[in-house]
Amino acid sequence: NAVIVTRAWPNPFNPRVTIPFFVGRRGSVELNIYDLQGRRVRTLASQAFAEGHYTRQWDGRSDRGSALPTGVYLVRIKNSDTVETRKISLVK
Repeated sequence: NAVIVTRAWPNPFNPRVTIPFFVGRRGSVELNIYDLQGRRVRTLASQAFAEGHYTRQWDGRSDRGSALPTGVYLVRIKNSDTVETRKISLVK
């Protein structure tokens, strides 16, 4: 039933990071990037997924397309059963 983010690579990253995740049961999944102040800066997925393995890439840009500064960001994945968070580092 869980959604699990496995190890994002490369980490630290520049210019992009690959975020693999597993969906244990069909359902709605949200995959977002947050800054350390808790602001959502990018939505990578907000949709229904079948059970299986997936990846998403993030290019260090916000939803508006602006380049974000060097720093630590949080990858948060959520479904109806689980919330998981992982740290990633953007370096320039």
